[in-house]
Amino acid sequence: GSEAGPFPLLSANRRLDRGNSDIDLRQRWALMTSYQLPFAQNRTGLRAVFMKGWQVNAIAALQSGQTFTIQNSSARDNTGSGDRPNVVGNPYGTPQSPNSWFNTAAFAFQPLYTIGNVGRNTMFGPPMKDLDFSALKNFALREHTILQFRAELFNILNHPNFGLPASSLGASNFGVISSTGNYLPRNIQLALKLMF
Repeated sequence: GSEAGPFPLLSANRRLDRGNSDIDLRQRWALMTSYQLPFAQNRTGLRAVFMKGWQVNAIAALQSGQTFTIQNSSARDNTGSGDRPNVVGNPYGTPQSPNSWFNTAAFAFQPLYTIGNVGRNTMFGPPMKDLDFSALKNFALREHTILQFRAELFNILNHPNFGLPASSLGASNFGVISSTGNYLPRNIQLALKLMF
């Protein structure tokens, strides 16, 4: 998440590194549900073998964006670590999109050999929204042998979830989100599992 580095900006003044945690997720909501479908419970025969006993599961997750730190592309404060610029405007004063996640004009290089006023982890990346779904059915082969068929759909709505924007002032892609991070598009997998 953060690019603030493991070392303090200035060891004589640890207050400069106070800020949000690298794992600060302000809001997170998760819901998991599982439901046994009631189809063909009283039926027998071949049709019932394929119709009854299905279970569906869903996991929904929503979370706010991860923190990150704006840094200079080249050192200006001569501290050797975590060089941060000055904030001179409202970083969120413009509409957000992957091509411009924050107002890049809100940041400016500080004068040489001075420490910038941007705090550690003061920025937040895009939120995450995800819905996973699965359906499974157990086929009894013998008394203690079960064959399970499972269909799993990850990010079933194919909602785009983005990684963090480029946070290096002076870089050509400053403020641009160019990846989905660890988030994947819709992914479908089928599986058979033998339990004995």
